[in-house]
Amino acid sequence: MNVKRSDRPIGVLDSGVGGLTVVQSLKELLPEEDLLYFGDSANCPYGNRTKENILELMNNILDFMEERQVKAIAVACNTLSTLYDEYAPARHTPIFSIVQAAANDVARRNLKEVGLVCTEFTANSGLYEKLIDEQCPGLPVYTASNHNLASTLDQGRFAEVPDNVRANMQRLFAKGHPDYVILGCTHYPIVKDEFEKAAPGVTFLNPAHAQAEDIKNWLAENGLLRQDHRGSLEVVTSGEPHFYREMCLRLGIGEPDLLEQKSLP
Repeated sequence: MNVKRSDRPIGVLDSGVGGLTVVQSLKELLPEEDLLYFGDSANCPYGNRTKENILELMNNILDFMEERQVKAIAVACNTLSTLYDEYAPARHTPIFSIVQAAANDVARRNLKEVGLVCTEFTANSGLYEKLIDEQCPGLPVYTASNHNLASTLDQGRFAEVPDNVRANMQRLFAKGHPDYVILGCTHYPIVKDEFEKAAPGVTFLNPAHAQAEDIKNWLAENGLLRQDHRGSLEVVTSGEPHFYREMCLRLGIGEPDLLEQKSLP
């Protein structure tokens, strides 16, 4: 059965539960759209893996998304977005990078300096600095990577979060004291309140909002917005499904319409 392209779902992918923060923004901005989420918790975190291994995992997920005929794909993972040029050009489906969305957001704000907290892989890529400098030449970007916060959150070890976040912000402030800091891993907005406690007065930027806006604008420009429909959410994970249900409820997304465990090749 042929499905109108506008009626196809939007695909969202991440190494774990963090990308549900992008689902949260998409649900708020595009409540009539169906969403298909894949979280690869069995292999999380991606940020500590090799480039070759990450690309293999990524292409497996993209194959899955294209088999499901999604109309657009949100890469709700900063680590994966740093490798955008290595996989996106070969795909037929439009793919949206969260790092590009974040860089565009920084440029619109006309900031004097900005901080970045992210995984080691994202920090080592230098992509944030590159994309921001293309639009805001010379803008200082202070970066402090975090080795294990994403995996800590993906395993539900919330008791460890406050100390981890405080240490992360101390490393950042040793380099500079920006008033705005990018949460450069989609897991981090889950505990945005802990970042705000660790750094009073700092505004933390959640790139999920900018990415959702980019997708909405593209769908509108191409006549692909879905209308008069109650949007659904299907969550597929290589990990433990129950934690995805708990995270959906924690983020105010609500119960997924379908929740499934699935291992990809």
